[in-house]
Amino acid sequence: MKRRLAMAFAGLCILAAAGWYGYGWMTGVTPTMADLAYGQESDRQVLDLYLPEGATGPVPVVVWVHGGAFRMGDKEDPQSLEALRAAGFAVASVNYRLTGTDIWPAQLEDVTAAVAHLRANADDLGIDPARVALFGSSAGGFLVATTGLALAADPATGVQAVVDWFGPVDFTTMDADMEASAVARSTGRNDAADSPESVLIGMTVADNPAAAQAVSPLHYLSLLGADAELPPFLIMHGDADGFVAPGQSLRLRDALLAHPAAPAVTFELLPGAGHGSGAFQDAGATATVVQFLTAALD
Repeated sequence: MKRRLAMAFAGLCILAAAGWYGYGWMTGVTPTMADLAYGQESDRQVLDLYLPEGATGPVPVVVWVHGGAFRMGDKEDPQSLEALRAAGFAVASVNYRLTGTDIWPAQLEDVTAAVAHLRANADDLGIDPARVALFGSSAGGFLVATTGLALAADPATGVQAVVDWFGPVDFTTMDADMEASAVARSTGRNDAADSPESVLIGMTVADNPAAAQAVSPLHYLSLLGADAELPPFLIMHGDADGFVAPGQSLRLRDALLAHPAAPAVTFELLPGAGHGSGAFQDAGATATVVQFLTAALD
């Protein structure tokens, strides 16, 4: 019985990967520069850079961070690539260390290092170091929200916009938010010992709530003073998400708006959309992202 349950769970994770990181359209676009190393500790510390066609000067860059429950995923086929390039954005699609080899804070360190590498080499890469946005889904949404707030502690490192698609926010409240949503759960409990969240922090969420909360974007937000310069946020979530309840995104929205240095926050709840499915695959979702980033990086 345990073997069958384990196999069923593994199959569910594979299917769920489509929601975590594989819901983007296959573009077939070749990176302008592939496998650029931004670190030396792992072969996962690489990124692909896609410049818009006909770029003649430094262009704003959108850093795409894939999902995959912190344990899988890849930089190939970044979300909304063609639309972003058509709007004049470069896209840097980042790989980061996964929990099969490294636990937190390796993932935060990698996204932060990727941003720093892009800025340090902006002249050679053809991008504008003063116009950098972060965009991620699910685990990637968690990482861009956390990174965006961590970098806001220093005006020299802050990014100019964050787009969070259905990322978890507080590991200790994920189960309660799922139960309150009345949506059928698509995965196991998030506070269990074998959950992606427990594996990420290297300890069981249920037994170590303080440690789990310390990795949250809400924690990094709490460290920022009233004079901090927070980037604008676009937060999008589906109301039929069976992996991460929309209450998680609402927690981030409410915390951002309650902060003394509250940034501009746009929140959209997509009717009928699951975890990276449905409305997230429609042109309307991409248009919302492009419009937000155009305004933020103008």
